[in-house]
Amino acid sequence: QEMKPVLKAAPFPASFLRVGSMGWFALQPGIPRSAEVLDSGTGARFKPIFQALLDRGIYIAPSAFEVLFVSLAHKPADLTRFAQAMGEVLGSAKSA
Repeated sequence: QEMKPVLKAAPFPASFLRVGSMGWFALQPGIPRSAEVLDSGTGARFKPIFQALLDRGIYIAPSAFEVLFVSLAHKPADLTRFAQAMGEVLGSAKSA
């Protein structure tokens, strides 16, 4: 839930899709339902996000087309920290 306002403030279309403990950031308009509709600009938008999160000590998969997993090892404080960091990163991101 903490990600909704963060993604809404992004300078480009962004959403978070989740099924159980698996999630994925879609950095494009709409929710892609197949590989054929993936936006080729997603990788370029994702790269600086990945690097900025890494600089903040948060590691996520290095590709825009990989999913992430949340487990019992992640405490609520970890998820809050991630959402705050993502808000900072997207706040300084350039629109694409």
